Amino acid sequence: MIKVEPGAHMLFSGTTAPMAFVEFKSIRLPESETGRLSEKLTGFLVNELKIESQRIYIEFTNSSAQLWGYNGATF
Repeated sequence: MIKVEPGAHMLFSGTTAPMAFVEFKSIRLPESETGRLSEKLTGFLVNELKIESQRIYIEFTNSSAQLWGYNGATF
């Protein structure tokens, strides 16, 4: 799922220059993959949205399957 909020008022590192805050949540996210995912997500945002890499912050969250509900049940 992706949610983009263009025009959101955000302050990062003392400026309002274009930036991105990414919340990446996953069930059983392997911590060994977060570096590669960070590199790929950052590259995408730099290329597609023209945001400088030092203005991109990514929060990775590994969730237990029973904490995600879908279609009336949990995973």
